[in-house]
Amino acid sequence: MPDPKGDKSSREMDMDRLTATMGKYALVVGVAKRARELRDRMRGQPDAAPATAITQALEEIAEHRVRIREPDEDLEQESQSGQE
Repeated sequence: MPDPKGDKSSREMDMDRLTATMGKYALVVGVAKRARELRDRMRGQPDAAPATAITQALEEIAEHRVRIREPDEDLEQESQSGQE
């Protein structure tokens, strides 16, 4: 919900910064993948809701605890692991 004064909340500013850095599509895909990982770990926990996993994934990415890799990085990493 926008601030009545027109000021952006810190969460909105974080999202603006993240989308400027990596783009909206990459952010959405990264959050979805991380939320799935978290949801899989939370299975069987009574308070595990999908929204909790999404919120946690966003927070981890915004706080740089989880990094979204570019597709090129994944391919490069796979080719290096195949050479060993």
